[in-house]
Amino acid sequence: MARASKHLLNDSIVVTVVDSASIYRESNRIHGLSAVGAAVLNRLLTFGIFLSQDLKDERGRLSLTLKGAFGNAVAAARAGGEVKGYLDVTDKERLDIPLSGDRADVAGAVGRVGSISVIKDFGLKEPYTGHCELVSGDLAGDFSLYLTVSEQKPSAVALGEYYEDGELKAAGGVFVQPLPNTDDFLITIVQDILRSFTDTGKILFDTKTTDGLIETYFGDFKVKKLEEYEPAYRCRCDETIEDVVRAMGRGEAVSTIIEQGKIEAVCSFCDRVYTFGAEDVIRIFKVES
Repeated sequence: MARASKHLLNDSIVVTVVDSASIYRESNRIHGLSAVGAAVLNRLLTFGIFLSQDLKDERGRLSLTLKGAFGNAVAAARAGGEVKGYLDVTDKERLDIPLSGDRADVAGAVGRVGSISVIKDFGLKEPYTGHCELVSGDLAGDFSLYLTVSEQKPSAVALGEYYEDGELKAAGGVFVQPLPNTDDFLITIVQDILRSFTDTGKILFDTKTTDGLIETYFGDFKVKKLEEYEPAYRCRCDETIEDVVRAMGRGEAVSTIIEQGKIEAVCSFCDRVYTFGAEDVIRIFKVES
């Protein structure tokens, strides 16, 4: 089961730990990716889980797009850490990089030429949009830059996966954000701790839980737990799939039914196939038979 927990250190610095190993496994079960491809997608989903803290109710939506050397990765999130995603691959060889011992070479797959784009729709006025160019390709440095530059929230990020004999054992990330007017010395201490996370996946594996990681690495601070939730990979395409048929327009939909006898739509997020017949088109467009 995935888990995320948010903690306040010395009333000054917010640390969020995300254990997303079960989400890695579920997204890979659906999409059948290579280890590196699954790691790329999971890091984007982990970032989506973190950003979903800004979505306070069911009206909120979040979408993320990563453009890199391998192609594109797309993710979406709702409040509570509900996420889904997929890869649109243009260079398959980039994702066929073998594991390097117990790690996945995400930077090799993503490269340093590309971008991260985020759209946050709070269900109110105009959505918030943010964008930044890639600088590291490992995505930890890239997400840190995005938060610092695009959202004006100075941040440090550590991400990783851990494998044993090619099998995923742990995956997730740590996100650190100092509050305004935090003492510079305190920030330096926390940054030094995070710099020691050269193998974040192994740290997640060794500490076993999000609280365990906080206790092990930040236990010398005064720690207040702010929030805990259970993220999940979930696709709600059954609620919106008819919009795909509506987007075709009545004329095209009817023509497709006449020519092919059905309309098929495939959800990119969960690979589920939907089939619509003449009665469905009549109902959707309220066409008189």
